[in-house]
Amino acid sequence: MVQAARSNVIQLGRGWSTRELRPRHWARERGARTAPAPLEPRGVGAILDTALEVLFARFGTCVGVAACLWVPALALGRIGMRARGALEALSMLSGLATQFVVQGLAVGLVTIVVYGHLQGRRVSGLESARIALLSTPALLASALITTLGTVGGACCCVVPGIVLSWLWMVAPAAVVLERVGPLEALTRSASLAKGGFLRWAGTMLTQIALTLPLTIIGTSLADPNVRAWLEPRLGLGPLAFDVLDIALSSLLMGIATALSAVVLTVFYIDCRVRKEGFDLVMRLERLRGRARSLGAPEVSA
Repeated sequence: MVQAARSNVIQLGRGWSTRELRPRHWARERGARTAPAPLEPRGVGAILDTALEVLFARFGTCVGVAACLWVPALALGRIGMRARGALEALSMLSGLATQFVVQGLAVGLVTIVVYGHLQGRRVSGLESARIALLSTPALLASALITTLGTVGGACCCVVPGIVLSWLWMVAPAAVVLERVGPLEALTRSASLAKGGFLRWAGTMLTQIALTLPLTIIGTSLADPNVRAWLEPRLGLGPLAFDVLDIALSSLLMGIATALSAVVLTVFYIDCRVRKEGFDLVMRLERLRGRARSLGAPEVSA
């Protein structure tokens, strides 16, 4: 049994958790430690509680990086809404493409920050950007396949779209945390997600209920009727209202994106804990980190 446990740990040591997700300089950041999260399987309530705790603990970093990415995307979208003719179509297309890229990058950036926090390390926004940029092509490719698959599946009696959304939910986390390609990430996500549909459904429904008001407010500010009603009442000119619109919408979309990414990361770790005993791997990593900080011999599998 001991031998089986050892082989399991060795097999699980292929992810970022034991190599890439623990950059060497982290071991030297003695003052950057945080309290590691409990290592145990989580139900829907525990997943959401953990996600909210992490979001509140790293609110500035998670929401900040997501909101900064949303600013140019929303600005392009607003320009496209005012353009005319061929320029309108081009601006709208570029705005949609930019929003797609922003969504994918924001999830990758926040996922790294969240995983670091759960491991007891504070990862800065700049450091998460450096790590996430290395996985940008695979991250965007997996996001594109997931979007096309779920939308196409939703057009086929809805059910296939729901199933694909469930099976491919943690693909972005697999891309940035395990450094795999887009197709392998989708396969990996499906393997981890199987058997947990009700847990996924409960988590997603609650997440949507939390983020939907934010996205509705953010998108409603771009409505011409809402703008025509608000602009004179706030006493703002067109340029000032544009600045307020983009700033507030970016903040709200940043919060919604950050929350979604945090939930995704916690759900990914929970899937690995249930499927692969990942909590044992994480405990071993923490023991190794303590041994290095104390100058003791490294704990081996």
